[in-house]
Amino acid sequence: MFNGFKNLMLCLCIIGLTSYSWADEIHLSNGDKITGKLISETQTEMTVETKAMGEIFIKKILVKDHVTQAQIEAAKRKKEGPQWDRSLSLGYTQANGNTDKSSFSGGVSVNRKTEQDEWTGKINSYLSTSDKKMDGKKFTGLAQYKRKLPDSPKWDHFAKLEASQDRFANVHYRLTPTYGIGYQAHDEDDFKLRGELAAGFEHTNYRDGTKSDNEAILVPRGYFEKVLFGDLRFKEDVTLYPSLSETGEFRLRAESILENPISEKMFWKLSFLEEFDSNPQGTAKKNDTRLVTSLDVKF
Repeated sequence: MFNGFKNLMLCLCIIGLTSYSWADEIHLSNGDKITGKLISETQTEMTVETKAMGEIFIKKILVKDHVTQAQIEAAKRKKEGPQWDRSLSLGYTQANGNTDKSSFSGGVSVNRKTEQDEWTGKINSYLSTSDKKMDGKKFTGLAQYKRKLPDSPKWDHFAKLEASQDRFANVHYRLTPTYGIGYQAHDEDDFKLRGELAAGFEHTNYRDGTKSDNEAILVPRGYFEKVLFGDLRFKEDVTLYPSLSETGEFRLRAESILENPISEKMFWKLSFLEEFDSNPQGTAKKNDTRLVTSLDVKF
């Protein structure tokens, strides 16, 4: 089922690993500029990989400024004005032995951010088989508009629509429109911290004809992002969906991500996703976890 995709992923890995980002710029006090990739640094010296000269060593006392790839891209976006950022994510795993297991994950996301507002759209899918029999099929989508509050740059309000389908949890479709407020405690390139609280409505339609559920909900969410070292980033996104009508019932979605660029337009990503439902339907278990390795490509 996934043989063609496996070959595609192999080609993308080869392309990605043979590409390299040379966008970092080292500005020297004498006016010279060195373009390369910072590999390591000490208190007195920087090691930079360049295309023309390979590894070179630069004394920090001679360095006027170090402009990273992320800073260059941010300056470019600011100069060009708001643009739509688009990315494609593809992931595949294969396990053979006592059981033959495979899984595919894919997604598309778009984002447009200005000084005052932000549009975001996402579509993700997940398919898995065990011994050539499908045992997982999920689709999720999100559309969100966010706008900063006047005179309060760290506060914003947003409208969001989430949609999902889970065949093995008996969910034909689930729609969750919400409206809420967010607080962006930190929004630097190397550190982001955000909290949200939204109120809305959740409609769940079941595959087996069970009566649909309709209820008002509150949705708290927390987001954390930190550069660990070099270009390696860690992200944590946690959303809680507590039931207001049934005490003790809730859904939880938590995703932990390690992300590292392997070229200017391609990122390697390792995601650990945990979804918990205190009252699952169909053959689904309460706790569902997935570990996915994928390539994200900007286009």
